[in-house]
Amino acid sequence: MRLWFQSLKMSGLTATILSLVLIAAVVLAPSFSTYLQQQREIAQLQESVDQRRASLDEIEQEQHKWQDPVYIRAQARERLFYVMPGEVQLTVIEDGVIIPEDEELSVSTELTPTERRWTAEFAASVLGAGTTTAEPEELLTTR
Repeated sequence: MRLWFQSLKMSGLTATILSLVLIAAVVLAPSFSTYLQQQREIAQLQESVDQRRASLDEIEQEQHKWQDPVYIRAQARERLFYVMPGEVQLTVIEDGVIIPEDEELSVSTELTPTERRWTAEFAASVLGAGTTTAEPEELLTTR
């Protein structure tokens, strides 16, 4: 029974060329690996440069807006609530609490006493904080 590679006829020239190809592959493999790694790094750096350029374009557009006096006036009105001389500023405050018109609210005329003496609790808290010997870590864990 003959193996398939025994049936191949190989001359000296074929063996030499095959060995040279094998040696070239072994020699060039690390260089090719380095080349691929550098190409990946170049692509990442190019993406980073593109992102920075886009960010720079946005900043330049924002800076160009701030050169316009109309934009500056609009921002001062919106952010700082500035008005021009002679104008009246009206500010709408939305409390978020809407009382239906048909609902009657009952208001008590009696005072409701508190059950705690806040002055004594406040004094005890101040004195306790000033005279404690506990470490800061212990105070944080007791909360």
